[in-house]
Amino acid sequence: MSSPPSAAAPASPSPATSSHPPPSGSDGPPVHSKIAPDYGLISVPTRMRSHHHRQENSSPGGKRTRFPGPELPEDIWCHIHSLMPMRDAAHAACVSRAFLRSWRCHPNLVFDRKTLGCRFRTVWDFESKVDDIVKKHSGIGVKTFSLEWHYGINAKACSYLDSWLQMANAPGIEELTLNTYSIYSRGTEYNFPCSLLSDDGRGSSIRYLRLAGCSFRPTVELGCSLRSLTTLNLCDVRITRDQLGCLLSGCAALERLELRRCSEITSLKIPSLLKHLSHLQVFGCRRLRMIENEAPNICSFLFWGLQVQLCLGQLLQLKDLELCCTSTTTVCYARQELPSVAPNLETLTIRSYHQVYIL
Repeated sequence: MSSPPSAAAPASPSPATSSHPPPSGSDGPPVHSKIAPDYGLISVPTRMRSHHHRQENSSPGGKRTRFPGPELPEDIWCHIHSLMPMRDAAHAACVSRAFLRSWRCHPNLVFDRKTLGCRFRTVWDFESKVDDIVKKHSGIGVKTFSLEWHYGINAKACSYLDSWLQMANAPGIEELTLNTYSIYSRGTEYNFPCSLLSDDGRGSSIRYLRLAGCSFRPTVELGCSLRSLTTLNLCDVRITRDQLGCLLSGCAALERLELRRCSEITSLKIPSLLKHLSHLQVFGCRRLRMIENEAPNICSFLFWGLQVQLCLGQLLQLKDLELCCTSTTTVCYARQELPSVAPNLETLTIRSYHQVYIL
C-alpha cells in the first residue's frame, strides 16, 4: 500500500509582504529609525516602538487597549514627566501616548549639545532641531528655558532667537538662560529683547536670569517687571552703568549679583533697597573704576580686576571678602578700613601682583 503524499508545509510570508514586526526575542539586529517627527528630540529603535505598539493596541480578545500602566490622571503623568531630564522625557514620549501628551508641556527646555545628544555638522542642523522642538511644544507650563548658541549672529539667527524666546517667555517661567557667546560674532552681539520681559508683566515670575555674550539694554520698566528676581548673572554682556542702575532699581528681591567681563560698566552702585542681596561677584570688568555699595546685608564679596576705588559702606554681615587687583590703594583700603566697616569679617584674601594675604 502506498503511503499518502505528505502535506506541503505552508509558505512563510516574505519579509517584503509580512504585516507583522519581528518578535521581541528575535536574534536579528535592531533597526533604528531616523528622528521621529512627532517627538523631535531623539531616535528610538523601531523594534521598541513596534513592541510597545502591540502592547498598547492589542489584547487577547483582539480589542484595542490603552497603555497597560496604572490608571492615573493626566496631571499626575505630567508631574512625573516633569521630574525627568529633558532627554529622558523625550525617550518616554516615544513609547507612551500619555507621556507624548505631557512631553508637549514639558516644563524644562534645555538646548545644548549635551542635552540634544547630537553632533551638529552645520548651524542649520542645530537650528532645525531646536525649532522643531519649540514649534511642537504647547508653550504651556515652561519653568526653565536654557539655550546655548555658539554659531555667530546674523539676521536669520536673530529671527530664530526672538521666536524661541517669545515661546519660552510664557506666564510662570522661573529660570531663563541665554548664552550667545561665539568667537565667530566679530563684534556683532545679539540684542536681547527686553520688551519680552516687560510687556504684560511677563517677567514677574522670573527668579533666575543669566545672559552671556549679548547686548542687554534694560529700562526702569524692565526693572519693575523683575520683582521676583533673586539671581542675576551677566557674563560678556554689553550694558552701561546707567542701564544696570535702572535694572537694579526695581529688583528688590535680588539675593545674588554676578558680573563678569562686562566691559561697558565704568562704575557700579548697589542701592540700599537691595536688602536681600547677600552675594556680590565682580570679575574682569576692565573699565570699572568705582564700586559703591549701600546694600546692608552682603555676606560674601569677590572682586577681580584692575585699579578700582571701593566705597563699601557698613558691612556688618560681611563674612568673606576676596580682592584681586593691581591697585595698591585697594589693598591699603582693605587693610585699614575693613576692620571698622566689616567687624564680623572672618576671611579676607588679598591678591596684589605676586603677593597673597590671608588675614
